Amino acid sequence: MFAKVVVDIKASNLNETFDYLIPQELEDLIFIGSRVIVSFGFNDVLGYVVKIEEDSEYKDNIKPIKEVLDYEKELTDEQVELAKYLSTSLHAPLVNTLDLMMPAFLKSKQRKYLYINDYQKLHPTLAMLFKGKKKVLIDQEILQHFSLVKKEVAQGNIQI
Repeated sequence: MFAKVVVDIKASNLNETFDYLIPQELEDLIFIGSRVIVSFGFNDVLGYVVKIEEDSEYKDNIKPIKEVLDYEKELTDEQVELAKYLSTSLHAPLVNTLDLMMPAFLKSKQRKYLYINDYQKLHPTLAMLFKGKKKVLIDQEILQHFSLVKKEVAQGNIQI
């Protein structure tokens, strides 16, 4: 799967989307409106996913999304559409109007943790991965097992 991402480059009024590969371990975490970290030139920059597609018209050298900042859908489809409308009407970069839609407390870079409520009911793979800790930083290794984590969150054994 591929995401069309508008990147946050403050130095210019860049207002186009770029295609990025959605890594398989991140597919369940990326939604339209998700904030992501992507490679742009030689830098890692913030971007917003504005469209998700099965295929990309570009075939060569499509970079993967590096990180997802929000593990749940923080912007509604209506907010994304409103941001697009405002971008067109006000001749403003889409990344700026999307940024207006994002709640202020989510804009700061935050570390996300899992809090384990009940090890006895936890899936054995996750129990071994967490090594008895009550608080676990979400990293790439944890994201590889995120479908299991989601099930445990639904069952009340883990909190994000």
